[in-house]
Amino acid sequence: MTCQCDEVKVFQVRVPGIQGPQGKQGEPGKDGEDGQDGKTPVIEVKAETLPEGSDATVVKEGTDENPSFTFGIPKGDKGDRGEAGTTETIDNSFINNLFGAI
Repeated sequence: MTCQCDEVKVFQVRVPGIQGPQGKQGEPGKDGEDGQDGKTPVIEVKAETLPEGSDATVVKEGTDENPSFTFGIPKGDKGDRGEAGTTETIDNSFINNLFGAI
């Protein structure tokens, strides 16, 4: 093929085949500009007791800047009665030694 041209044109052709070795890592880029300060949200949290056997729930309302979360917690089963506790008698002199004479 013969080309009679006044300018030289360069073409890059990609031919599928074996991938060559990875080149050297380039220089790190410049740091970007600082972004704007974010807004601190005002978060409201509420809880409500749901009937026994219900599934727990979470409801998100409000906006991204001022979200509100309501947690629904089911009432638990009534527990067994505990054993009676004991009360010990403390001598007044022990209390006086701890806090000084009254």
